[in-house]
Amino acid sequence: MLLVACLSLIVADDFRISLGDVCGRYWPETWTHDNPSLIGTGTYGFHPFQRGDDIGSFPSGHAARIFSFATVWLIAMPHSRIIASFLCAPMLASLVAMNYHFVSDVIAGSVLGAIVATYAAHLARLQTP
Repeated sequence: MLLVACLSLIVADDFRISLGDVCGRYWPETWTHDNPSLIGTGTYGFHPFQRGDDIGSFPSGHAARIFSFATVWLIAMPHSRIIASFLCAPMLASLVAMNYHFVSDVIAGSVLGAIVATYAAHLARLQTP
């Protein structure tokens, strides 16, 4: 199960990087190099198919990684839902509260991670005990 969860995390992160380049969204706040951001410079929007450090907020990589790992964990051990909730919910809320991501970034990253993990668990034939 741990191997499948780790591989799911890696694949979800690769998908997130590709989608970040396709969507090209500015961050809510930027702390380096005076990059454009909503709070810092009032800049908002999507700029598809552009690359750079200032673009790539959508979808959230943190959300995709934690959800891909946690979803494999939940599929293999469904009785541990409360533990997974205590681990995932505060992290996802803090991404928005600390202006690292917009709410839609976190939702999209979570969905991406869950989809990748569901496919990984299916391919690995993980089943509930």
